[in-house]
Amino acid sequence: MSYCINRKCNSRQQDLSISTECDSCGTSLIVYGNYHLIEDISKPEHNQEWEVFIIEHIKSKQKAVVKLLSLDENTLLTNEQRNLNDKFEYSFNLEKTVLLELDDRRIPRFIASGSLPVQNSTLDIRYIIMEWIDGVDLSEWVMSDNRLSRSGQALAWLRQVINTLGKLHFKNYLHRDIKPSNIMLRGDNLILIDFGGAKGIHPNMMHGSPLTGIYSNYYSPPEQTKRPSETVKQSDIYSVAKTFVCLLTGRDPSESDIDWHHQTDLVNSPFILLLNWMKEQEVSNRPQNTIEVLDVIDFLERQPCPSREDTKAFIDKIKSDRNTGLIRFANRLVEYFSLFSITKNTMQNQPKPKQGKRLNKKVVLILLSLLILIIIIFKDPILALFLTPEVTTSYSINSVDVSSLPKELKYMTGSSEVPMFRIIENKIGGRKIKLTKVLEKTSCKGSNTSIERLMNSENGLNFVLSSVRAKQEELESITIAKDRIAVVVGQSFENEIKKIQGLTIDDLVNIYTGKYTNWNQIDRKIGDITISAYSKNPNCSGTAEVFQEQVLGNKGTIDNKLIHDDLSTHDILKKLNNDAPGSIYYMSLPEVETQFIVPIKNEANEFLPASTDKERPAKPNTQKYRFVLKRSLYLVYKKDHKAMGDIITKLIRSKDIQDKFQELGFESI
Repeated sequence: MSYCINRKCNSRQQDLSISTECDSCGTSLIVYGNYHLIEDISKPEHNQEWEVFIIEHIKSKQKAVVKLLSLDENTLLTNEQRNLNDKFEYSFNLEKTVLLELDDRRIPRFIASGSLPVQNSTLDIRYIIMEWIDGVDLSEWVMSDNRLSRSGQALAWLRQVINTLGKLHFKNYLHRDIKPSNIMLRGDNLILIDFGGAKGIHPNMMHGSPLTGIYSNYYSPPEQTKRPSETVKQSDIYSVAKTFVCLLTGRDPSESDIDWHHQTDLVNSPFILLLNWMKEQEVSNRPQNTIEVLDVIDFLERQPCPSREDTKAFIDKIKSDRNTGLIRFANRLVEYFSLFSITKNTMQNQPKPKQGKRLNKKVVLILLSLLILIIIIFKDPILALFLTPEVTTSYSINSVDVSSLPKELKYMTGSSEVPMFRIIENKIGGRKIKLTKVLEKTSCKGSNTSIERLMNSENGLNFVLSSVRAKQEELESITIAKDRIAVVVGQSFENEIKKIQGLTIDDLVNIYTGKYTNWNQIDRKIGDITISAYSKNPNCSGTAEVFQEQVLGNKGTIDNKLIHDDLSTHDILKKLNNDAPGSIYYMSLPEVETQFIVPIKNEANEFLPASTDKERPAKPNTQKYRFVLKRSLYLVYKKDHKAMGDIITKLIRSKDIQDKFQELGFESI
């Protein structure tokens, strides 16, 4: 049994064995090429626009989780409805960015994202596919009459959660919705999930997600429920403490229950003091960061039998050391580089003065030398992290200074929404700068059209991501990656193509110039099946221009009857698999879904090798030998905007983004 992805469908439960499309609304039942929805695991607190399903790979039966966001693109929406859509989309994209940036074993692994059209509807469905955690959430664990009863296990679990939270805070994000149901137990590991309420806390993102009113009864701190804009790192620490109160007592924590520890098996444990410190009502009275919490965990684990008095003294010492300006600043540096806390034992043997606190000269000189060295080496990231918004003069992404870029960058792409462009949006947009994709309102979509718009300074464009080099002298074209073009047919036609082992270049020429209209013209082994060839317009599409020049060459031009600018790549791929037996298409290799990649032979009837370079990750139906026309992908900008172009080039060519390109099947440069 499968579910239709259309939340407005009148009959969402469908039988996938009958059809891959919903028999009620006609929407595809397939997500990301090979997955279908098998179980609704949406939580009651999820907004009606958001849904979460377990999905299953059709062939391998491997499970994953998909989060769906349904946006109504109706042009008749009110401004209020449009603003709400923008807020949902912002939060959805921010969750995707967090998953991509953290890449940690204690959060779900990001798999893919994209959008899905809904038949005969104004709905546009965005999706994020992530790792399925095979385990139980801690609310289910508690409901099964489980409780934390040993301080050793409690400390180990708290360390796991605080470590994960520290990495999130290190990346300048807040979770804002930590509670038992958002922590999964898999074996002995705790996995933090559901980043739909995340908020950025970089100085230039302090407003964070527009959905500021996110809180959970019993677990959110006072400042989050009363003053959402004042949510800070200590707010997440408070929620962790409340979560552990639940794990110790077996019930939701009460706001006014000061004697909650009497309901635990650790009533006299110093662990209780740590939790009470973490859940203080006033933000300033709590641990200021995850490092301080880890310091106490280290202290408790080192002591054979730590007393409550010693633990309280240790916590008080952290608080008092924090008030020394130099040490406080050094501690923030230490937290940034995830090293060690310098507050430990630095003033253990110093007499306590009546007013304030003095460091001896040797300690001051050592600390100042260390700080100066760190500041010289890591000037840009330190400025970005520690200076206030009023005095911050530079900040960077992937070690590239982007402070001179405009607050918003507008760009266009070719006719395909290839995964590469989404990686760029995930890695650059939504944090330090706003990255806005301009959608073309013409049937002639493609790289050439986008380049023309940039040349004419339309739509406030700053740059174009293109599959062809710009021909205008006023424009600069910089290579940012490489990919390959593959020829594909639908799954239903795979066996017919295998009868002839593949196609030759001349076969492609005859098909796309319109000389061949039936597959038996190529080989009698194939029955009487009409050729349905699909192409984009070479005048608009960069991919079509490359195919025209490098495959057809001087042997002819693409037949106008084969050009389908009214269809997106996704629409054509659906037709290949479902609606048009005998259909054929050429496209970017990383975009191929479940279609069969056609092997291509040369004039000597030998297969052209797939690549002499490192192979891309295997996909369904890929072959050792296939059509692999290599091409470059370009960043195009105006030469008189060279400073801006250089910065964007450095960003896209940075190792972080290039590594992601390779994961998706592109070749880095």
